[in-house]
Amino acid sequence: RQNIPEDLLNQSGLGGADDPIEFRQAIGKLLGFSLVTTVKTQDKTFYELHRLVQLSLQVYLPTEELKRWRATALGVVSRHFPCHWNTVSNLASVLQSQGKYDESEAMNRRALDGCVNILGHDHPYTLTHVNNLAGVLQGQGKYKESEAM
Repeated sequence: RQNIPEDLLNQSGLGGADDPIEFRQAIGKLLGFSLVTTVKTQDKTFYELHRLVQLSLQVYLPTEELKRWRATALGVVSRHFPCHWNTVSNLASVLQSQGKYDESEAMNRRALDGCVNILGHDHPYTLTHVNNLAGVLQGQGKYKESEAM
């Protein structure tokens, strides 16, 4: 709810967020009702959601809709900051180079599952993790599973 970069909102892919006029109108309304505040640092603008607004959304939004919006938000952030999966992937690579194939496989599966859930099956990050997992499986002698990847 804090320090939400304006650039992240503009590039989120959500309806109207990439249109400067629609975005300013929407933010203007939220600011007018004090539902969000603006924080400016140097040349960057950040937004903060009022904590009661966040609490209200969590309490009064139907569970399925709340899950959908959480997944949407996670997807937006993940597209812009994919370093978590890169870190898990790097750890998997180190484990593989040390001959710890079972642990490497687990890390690769974790990274792949995260990518599939957030980015989908055809995203380049997802396909990279499919390839990484296939390599580990091949190193373990699991050739049929590796080929299927």
